[in-house]
Amino acid sequence: MKVPYAGGKMDPEHFSALSLERQKAISCSYASLLAMNVIHRLEALNGLEKFALYIDYCAEVLDLISLKELTIARYVFAPENGLTDQLRTRKVAITNNFVKLKKGGGKGLTPDKVLERIALNGANDLKLIAAADIVNNSREQFNFGIIEHDVWIATSDDKLYEFCCACPGYMRRERGGPLARYVETHTDIKGTRYWRDSIEIQQRRLEERYFAVDREREMDSIVQSAFDIEADLLNGKADDYFRLRSWRSPRVMHN
Repeated sequence: MKVPYAGGKMDPEHFSALSLERQKAISCSYASLLAMNVIHRLEALNGLEKFALYIDYCAEVLDLISLKELTIARYVFAPENGLTDQLRTRKVAITNNFVKLKKGGGKGLTPDKVLERIALNGANDLKLIAAADIVNNSREQFNFGIIEHDVWIATSDDKLYEFCCACPGYMRRERGGPLARYVETHTDIKGTRYWRDSIEIQQRRLEERYFAVDREREMDSIVQSAFDIEADLLNGKADDYFRLRSWRSPRVMHN
């Protein structure tokens, strides 16, 4: 639900200034969106190469592949070939919310600082949406029957509003529940193999990890990974870190 901006000015947040609990809550999204934005600007790579690089980072560094951020990256890296009007609307809404700041939002910032702010804003948006989706798809049993929740997000953020409109969730569990906005494959799109090939990469990596993944892993290591990639970004090392997949080399140390 779109609401008017109430006015006033808030100082931008920084990941390092958040409480440990908040860092743990958004660290996967923050690190993932930082990675996605750095990879997105690597012009030498095509969309499928960017998607493969992104999923390599999530699997091998974060040791956690989140369907939400993975799907967002899949849209962001997608070529324009064969897009339907509906799919183009979705790609534009996702790109605007997770790769761009609102007009004037980056004033006085370096490109890397802009990217840092984009990723943190996006991580906070995903946390808000996830909370609303989970409650919206839950039910409470009372003596007089079952109550289904109807949750609305009120925002003055145009980009978040457009994203929620273009990528709706559904209340009905049989239609995907809280993950409904993240499960479309678009493998029927003509003019490019990107959608088919990217979903094949996704399925293969998820199947490879199914029996090997540590389901009791603590979030502290992901918080540290978020700090590591943030440091590389602000020190001008992030592009090479991803371009070379430097995490595969034991000689690479984070400052």
